[in-house]
Amino acid sequence: MAIEAVIWDFGGVISDSPFDAFLRFERERGLPEGFLRSVNARNPDDNAWALIERSACTAAEFDELFAAESAALGHEVRGAEVLALLDGAIRPEMVEALRRLRERLKIGCITNNFLRADPDAPPMTDKAEIMGLFHHVIESARAGVRKPDPRIYRMMTEALEVEPRACIYLDDLGINLKPARAMGMHTIKVMSPGQALDELEALVVGSGWVARQRDDFRLSQAAGNALSKIAAVLPPNLRDQLDAASLVVNSRRPPAPAVDPGILRDPIRKEQKLQIAYRDDAGRDTERVIWPFVIAFYEERKIVGAWGELRNNFRHFRIDRIVSAAATGERLPRRRAVLLREWRATLEAEEAAWRNGTAAGN
Repeated sequence: MAIEAVIWDFGGVISDSPFDAFLRFERERGLPEGFLRSVNARNPDDNAWALIERSACTAAEFDELFAAESAALGHEVRGAEVLALLDGAIRPEMVEALRRLRERLKIGCITNNFLRADPDAPPMTDKAEIMGLFHHVIESARAGVRKPDPRIYRMMTEALEVEPRACIYLDDLGINLKPARAMGMHTIKVMSPGQALDELEALVVGSGWVARQRDDFRLSQAAGNALSKIAAVLPPNLRDQLDAASLVVNSRRPPAPAVDPGILRDPIRKEQKLQIAYRDDAGRDTERVIWPFVIAFYEERKIVGAWGELRNNFRHFRIDRIVSAAATGERLPRRRAVLLREWRATLEAEEAAWRNGTAAGN
């Protein structure tokens, strides 16, 4: 089933994780690392945190309850101090993705939150504007139910009028992803923008392979449409990363690489030259400087697409033959997006020439 909706958590996804603020607080106070989260993990359905996120207690009551629960674990922390740590910095790249996404797909937000002590206080301007981007928002404090209760996910799919299997759900907590996955949603655990990008690449590689299976036109067309939607909603910098995973023509497992592919991905994203030792068919190693711009699958092999300075043209280097690799730190002379366009144009020209030659031979 094609993706119709993307559902987001807020803290830790749209904004920085409050756990970073928790850690700073613990270091400043000399508390054990992870102490605040350990308080929240005790009796998770009925502790102070659970109560305030269901509006079953006031902020003043939470202050007392959390203080008692933390003191029972050896270190008293007032609940009001914890609530002050919850507003993380907004991630602008995520907001830009939301703006583009809402034009083509349904988007929702499920957030565990609490009602502010002063109901007349003005809302955070940035957060209020972002909330306006969603087609539907469910706040635990207003709904009276919180994640990971399966009911809150069903409330969202019903509001958006979509099947769970047509949804992607993003959250930074595994415990909140489990019910969504059990319902049939596709889930992404968000840990950092870079990690999210890696998961996107993995998704596109798989979908791209399906899109190129010409013996199943309906499946190919559906996958191609999904890729087009994903590309259309990404911010420009992420759209370039999407392009980096677009050549897939075989599903068999490639040979194990001699170097960590992460060493190859990093200079691609930073648009830096890469120095590699490359082993040819005869087993000879040569040193090369390349301008990498894509990692892709070709036939049975995983390759790096790059401009090679040795031969001064586009080359495909098999990753299993890269003996060593190191970023030089030197910027690419041309932008990665430009190299991708030129590379694609070269491939298209070669394919056209091959087709013309085949037609002439017939």
